[in-house]
Order: sequence, then structure tokens, then C-alpha cells
Amino acid sequence: MAEPSITIRDNGPYVVTMPVEILDAKGNPLTITRERITLCRCGASNNKPFYDGLSLMHISEPTRLGMISYAVF
Repeated sequence: MAEPSITIRDNGPYVVTMPVEILDAKGNPLTITRERITLCRCGASNNKPFYDGLSLMHISEPTRLGMISYAVF
């Protein structure tokens, strides 16, 4: 089994190599049976907190006023 780790992909999800305890908003542990999962970091996923591929169509770009996010369909 690999060591627990979290890898941040450029413009993509967090890749989590288990075992890592992940808690929901109420502090309850999520049951995860996979060795590796991906967590959404843009908020566009329909399966939060897990990445579902929608951020491939979701773009965040820096501007002089801050980050701007928009969806591409």
C-alpha cells in the first residue's frame, strides 16, 4: 500500500492516495474503499466532494480584480 498523500494537479482535482480519513461537513467519516480518489476543488462537481470531470469544462482565470470562474459548454 502506498503512503498517504495529497497531490494538487494544475487546474484539476486533488488526488488523494489512501489511507486518509475524510470527514463530511458534520464531522462524520466517509467510507472509502478505493486506494486513490480525486476531490473537486472548483465546486462544479455534482458529486461533491469527489471530482466528477465537470471541472474539465470549468475554467478559473486570474484577473487584476481576482479570480474569475466560468463554465464552458
